Amino acid sequence: MEILRVGDKFKFGREFNQYVRPSQRPLLSNYIKNLTGVTQEVIDTQGINLQDAIGLFRAFVPKHSLLCSNGDDWIYLDLNCKLASIENPFDKTSFCDVRPFLAEQLQLEQHSEQLHSHRLGFTESKFNNNPHDALSDARSVAKTLMSLNWDFGS
Repeated sequence: MEILRVGDKFKFGREFNQYVRPSQRPLLSNYIKNLTGVTQEVIDTQGINLQDAIGLFRAFVPKHSLLCSNGDDWIYLDLNCKLASIENPFDKTSFCDVRPFLAEQLQLEQHSEQLHSHRLGFTESKFNNNPHDALSDARSVAKTLMSLNWDFGS
């Protein structure tokens, strides 16, 4: 999801959402299906391979953008790229783990379950039937950062 500055305020811009078909374990476990609400049919019909998904995401993200995540997601992206024998098109310096900021601002320990994206207090996802939906969780984190006056690198 893109965050845009409009005057002295921030607003949501474009959004990216793509299902990735797992290559190592192509059948989703019941745990993952129950957690995310994603069905095997969705993965089989709408999912694409990781290399294509990363290519689409790289094209979506403007050069020199700051990629924020609630945790060190770059590690997982890099690991998945290595497992798939593809080059990670993102540099670690492009990523910013906002969890330390959230923990400090919300006066919580960094490992607190209250900092899980779907549990942040400023979210619509707590009312969503699929609280682990990636886009909904991204909106949660972004809304919380906006409410806490995060700089977004501007």
